[in-house]
Amino acid sequence: SAAAFAAALVTAPTNAPGNARRSSEPSIAVMPFANLSSDAENGYFSDGLTEEVITTLSKVGTLRVIARSTMMLFRDRSAEEVARELGVSHVLEGSVRKAGDRLRISATLAAAGSNVSLWAERFDGVLADVFDMQDRVAAAVVSALDVVLTPDESRRLAERPLDNAEAYDRYLRARQALNEMSHSGVQRAFGFLEDALALEPDNVVLLRGFGIACYTAANTAERTDREELLDRALQYADVIEQRQPGGPYSAEIRGLVCTLRGQPAEGLRQLGIAFESLPEDVDVAFWYSFVLAYAGHGSVASAISRASDRIAPGHPMNWAGEFFALWFADQPAAALAKLASAPAGAPRSGVVIFRGLVHLSAGDRDRALESFEHATTLEPDAFTTMCGFLAHAIRGEAEAAGALLTPTVTDGIWKDFQYAEWIAQGYALLGDEEEAARWFDRAVALGLGIYEPMMRYSAVWRPWLGHPRFVPIFEALRQNAERYSQLAIAPRALALVA
Repeated sequence: SAAAFAAALVTAPTNAPGNARRSSEPSIAVMPFANLSSDAENGYFSDGLTEEVITTLSKVGTLRVIARSTMMLFRDRSAEEVARELGVSHVLEGSVRKAGDRLRISATLAAAGSNVSLWAERFDGVLADVFDMQDRVAAAVVSALDVVLTPDESRRLAERPLDNAEAYDRYLRARQALNEMSHSGVQRAFGFLEDALALEPDNVVLLRGFGIACYTAANTAERTDREELLDRALQYADVIEQRQPGGPYSAEIRGLVCTLRGQPAEGLRQLGIAFESLPEDVDVAFWYSFVLAYAGHGSVASAISRASDRIAPGHPMNWAGEFFALWFADQPAAALAKLASAPAGAPRSGVVIFRGLVHLSAGDRDRALESFEHATTLEPDAFTTMCGFLAHAIRGEAEAAGALLTPTVTDGIWKDFQYAEWIAQGYALLGDEEEAARWFDRAVALGLGIYEPMMRYSAVWRPWLGHPRFVPIFEALRQNAERYSQLAIAPRALALVA
């Protein structure tokens, strides 16, 4: 099948010295642990446990462990099918039940082609016991497979990204809150991370969380301390670099900050470094695919987006890379269909404004207006404010539109190439040449580079293409696009397209 072929490409051993696997060596596929908790929100915990068990077992050099990304291709398949199609000798299945501080983890290890379990156990305890439970699962697997560990492997198996289970739980909750991309979500994330850092000071994983939280807060365009937040994010990146020189976490943070400081080319380079080292991290994948789409690399952005959706189908932003690629390729129907598939956890105001903008670029002002007006039913944020501005612009209400752009609002929007271009569209609809040019020029100066979509497909910008005031702006936009087309892309990302 196509899924098996894709999985084979991912898992096939190379011929490089030291990497070749003998057919007699054991191999294992860890099925995603099922969330049996009464609260579906605890799915973040079962996903985290699956990831940690795979990471732990991957430290054993003589054990071939199927990558988490590949396993997600087989999320809804039986253990027998997984074993047969991936060619593994063993399959591990498990479940998690979390109720408050209480945990129950069940796991079963079976040989391929057999319904008889080699090992099965249930662990009951509290959250503080979770790392011990993970270690016992990994140790039982290693023992059942008669794997002899080297001293270095034994040491690495004992390593943990976080030693404190309560801190680990707070970190997972912070990640979930940040994915909401809302002001309230960011505030909750800061709270979770502060609690975690108090329990485990100077932990690199938590420092990364703070760096991403600072960036996300700045990216909401609702904070007047945007530059201070970005400076703080870079400080976290510097501390991480001191502890892990050349590591992906510092590159990830620096790449994100660059996208908000008018340096998308450097942002793309840094995010590529992070993606290359963290190919299964769906948060890194989302941001990398987003910047790639805006840099004109739509096919790569789509491939990353689809791969991420297989890894974590419920992630609130997996759709974004492919959505932008389809939109910028003048496929509005397909883009809207992709947008409609966004999970319930996706930022609702973001979905609303993107839907309106797609209709607007396609020339359907009535549907665009309908979408923008829907924002009045949502919790106010920067997106809903911009929706209101664009709705007034479509109706030709210049005074009402301008009244929404208070100094506090424009302070954040003026510093983001994407948001600035949206405001420029509104002024273009109002026929305000001066303000449309000022905002559009600002967007291009900050790094906007989607030249072809502007030139060929945008119903808003087509009437302005030959306007003397806009000709040099479009030329600068073209130069940005040309520069981005020459940028190197992470090899792992290119492999997804091939």
